[in-house]
Parts: sequence; structure tokens; C-alpha cells
Amino acid sequence: MENWEWRIGNGKLAVSQKALTHYSLLITHYSLLITHYSLLITHYSLLITYYSLLITHYSLLITHYSSLITHHSLLITHYKTTSAYCQAC
Repeated sequence: MENWEWRIGNGKLAVSQKALTHYSLLITHYSLLITHYSLLITHYSLLITYYSLLITHYSLLITHYSSLITHHSLLITHYKTTSAYCQAC
């Protein structure tokens, strides 16, 4: 097994290739886990945004149709009032 050596002060630190590979894979593993959870958070944030926009959309539709109903009710009232006023003339 090949050893890698670094000099630290007066001593040497020997690390095997197997240990380097092991720690490299551990770092990769945890990096992928962090990426995975970041993507999950992004996914759920986008879902929340999507449903918030859907709720807003339907709220605006309800407001729009209730405004239309009010508008038509006012038109009917206006024409009834105008009609009654003209008949009085």
C-alpha cells in the first residue's frame, strides 16, 4: 500500500492511499447529502410558492366575479330607477 508523507515541523505524517480515498469519499458523500437537502428545501419552497400563487389566483377570480355581480346589480338598479323616473315625467 502506497503511503503519502507530509513533513510537519521535525516529524512526518504518513497517510495511506486507502485512508485518503476513504476521507475523499466521505467528503463527497456529505457534499452530496448537503446538495440533496438543499434541493429538497428548494423543491418545497417552490411548492409553497406555487400553492400560494394558486390561492391568490382563485382569490382574484372570486373578487373579479363578485365585482361583476355587484356591477350588474347596480346596472339593474340604475335602469329600474331611470325607468321609474322617466315614467313619472
